[in-house]
Amino acid sequence: MPGKVPHFVKYNLFFKMQINGFVEKNDIIGAIFGQLEGILPPELDPQNLLNTGRIGRIEVSLTHREGKTFAEIMIPCSLNKVEASVLAAAVETINKIGPASAETHLDRIENILEERRKIIIERASEILSSWYSYERTEIQPEKIPRLIEEKARKTKMITIGTENLPAGVGTLKSEEIIIVEGRADVINLIRYGFDNVVAVGGSGTIPNTIVELSKKKTTTAFVDGDRAGLLLLKSLLQAADIDYIAIAPRGKEVEDLTFKEIKRSLDNRIPTENLTLDLDKLEKIIDHYFVKIEKREGMETEDINLLIEAMLDKISGSRKFVAVDQNINEIISGNIALLEALLEHLPKNVYGIITDVELNEKIINKAKEMGIAFIAYRGRSNNIEIIRLKNNTDIEKSS
Repeated sequence: MPGKVPHFVKYNLFFKMQINGFVEKNDIIGAIFGQLEGILPPELDPQNLLNTGRIGRIEVSLTHREGKTFAEIMIPCSLNKVEASVLAAAVETINKIGPASAETHLDRIENILEERRKIIIERASEILSSWYSYERTEIQPEKIPRLIEEKARKTKMITIGTENLPAGVGTLKSEEIIIVEGRADVINLIRYGFDNVVAVGGSGTIPNTIVELSKKKTTTAFVDGDRAGLLLLKSLLQAADIDYIAIAPRGKEVEDLTFKEIKRSLDNRIPTENLTLDLDKLEKIIDHYFVKIEKREGMETEDINLLIEAMLDKISGSRKFVAVDQNINEIISGNIALLEALLEHLPKNVYGIITDVELNEKIINKAKEMGIAFIAYRGRSNNIEIIRLKNNTDIEKSS
């Protein structure tokens, strides 16, 4: 019988029916609508439910043997549990199909939402595991020079825009670009295989070509690790649509960086969403950035707390969590709503969890069971709150 398709199916109701005679599918479907008419409240009348899309097309499969008909009936519905129970009980009262007597009983209820949740969690776990496998695939260090040479032979520097800005050929086709200061920076990045790079040049103002490119592409401003780099960064943030910033190690220039230093800086780039244009405040954020990427042996508690504070600043207002290792390096991040489901699937090297909101006791206890050492968040007074889940955690309890 035609009707609207349910907006979404919550449950599938499965029934088994035995009829003492030979009947067809339409006989059974007709009996469901005919015999229940007037028995249930109008809002639960099967015909009204079908017309409003709260139940879907009723599926019936039949077998005939020894003069009897055996039917399996499936009714998809978007009803709540009480309404679905009433409908199921009503269908069980059907005891005749035409002149033939019948017996009907509910066989099972399939919770579609729960099944979908299980599928999502299972598949998300598989994807997450695969993701870590991809990230563990590393280029052998001894192969880097040869790979760079092969890449460099296929890559050359070009000029783009009316200002004839130095750039790599990848700038034209890549969805992401790296913006640097000068020609020497472009040459160095191309040398190590980063051909989606363009320089602002030495005019003192941000070229219009850079401004227009930043509107169309995802941009990372990659500047020197000194005061001059900070001033260029401020100019870029004012004039162009910059998505991320990356900074050379403290005191170094992009044109002098090694492959490892370039990769580390780009891997640790930070989003510009909450960055200020106030130079003093920007310097403070950059100091936190340097603390993060300058990995030192025997890190002190004060350093670790600075890293946690920088991470909290980064995710402020996002309702996200970040799982970190013992050096407070990000391993994985995501929406806070997914944390409970993902906890038991996190990598073994997760040391702590930094969140934008306070977690409930259930998640905290589960994190402790999984061996997480600490959870950090900002309290109501904007102070950093740190919950130590292990006694030997090298961080203060709160700050």
